[in-house]
Amino acid sequence: HIMIGGAIYQLLNVPAITNLVEQLNYGLAPQENLFPRIVITERSTPENYKDGYSILNHDVEINIYASKAKDGNGGFLQASNIADEIETILYRYKGTVSGKRIDQTLLSNQEILFDNSSQCARVIMEYSIRENLT
Repeated sequence: HIMIGGAIYQLLNVPAITNLVEQLNYGLAPQENLFPRIVITERSTPENYKDGYSILNHDVEINIYASKAKDGNGGFLQASNIADEIETILYRYKGTVSGKRIDQTLLSNQEILFDNSSQCARVIMEYSIRENLT
């Protein structure tokens, strides 16, 4: 049973994204030294939308890490370019991927910060994804 994060991974596992990053990661521990990288995580318990279980709301978080050594802008330019490409693919996405029927994809929050532990620019993209089980 594939989780919704696996479906998002499939959508992002395309040259438009993979050409920009050293690592696209879902469900495995990232290799710490590879930048830039994308790490997809999700909240394990989807929220029921209505009576019964026909619609599930998933929260998926996409983290982008870009090394400050890679550009003169502390990695922020590279990280935000990658974020733009992700949003181009996921913006209002509807369709079936890996057997998951996605009705709606919304970017609910985006945050840009400097991650001290990795010394990287970090963009956090939070997506709300509605899956139809019928």
